[in-house]
Amino acid sequence: MQIFRYDVTDSTNEEARRYGCTEAPSLPALFIAESQTAGRGRMGRSFYSPGETGLYASLLIEAPDNAERILSLTALAAVAAMQTLREKLNKDVLIKWVNDLYLDGKKVAGILAESFVSGGRRLIVLGIGINLSTAHFPDELIYKAGSLSTDLKLDTDEKCAIARDISERLIAFLERDSIADSMKLYRERSCVIGRRIYFLRDGRETYATATDVTDTGGLCVRLDSGEDEILTSGEISIFLN
Repeated sequence: MQIFRYDVTDSTNEEARRYGCTEAPSLPALFIAESQTAGRGRMGRSFYSPGETGLYASLLIEAPDNAERILSLTALAAVAAMQTLREKLNKDVLIKWVNDLYLDGKKVAGILAESFVSGGRRLIVLGIGINLSTAHFPDELIYKAGSLSTDLKLDTDEKCAIARDISERLIAFLERDSIADSMKLYRERSCVIGRRIYFLRDGRETYATATDVTDTGGLCVRLDSGEDEILTSGEISIFLN
């Protein structure tokens, strides 16, 4: 695996995209930065990426030729990150659909998948940002974001080892004959299944109970009207009580 390190970059996803558009990129490739000036999250949001206190990495791979694996990619990445953080850092994180990691009720990591075509190959960038020891957040994030531990101090080599472990786990998931076991882990570590939730539909809040997650990462819900649906994209909120 090719590994590229940066003290500062605009976005590791952008670094991965630029490399993927070169004449003959060697894949898989991993891009790791100490800080980002234009880190991105889902739905066009920015991802707060201060120096020294976070891990910001992107894995560039060729898109799987199996549609099920493409659909489940971010869910599998969440499982890989969850396992690494539990086993390497002893942090008991949970997964919030689709692809966020939570600890003590606050978001500590996010995953963003983007695809593009270069030289006739479809490539996928999987970016992950982890708040390792971030103690201070912008006002709009104070009640939503948290960190693994404000006492956690990892040097650059240790951060690279964490990012590489997550990447290698994800690649191993994708190479297995079945993703069922990995998605079983997703369900076991979900903080959503069985909870009351709501989401926006046509600008209005829709209320439901999350009942399951499919092997392709869809969220099964039972609407308050009694209808069953599968959400394949979007964002949900969980009722605190």
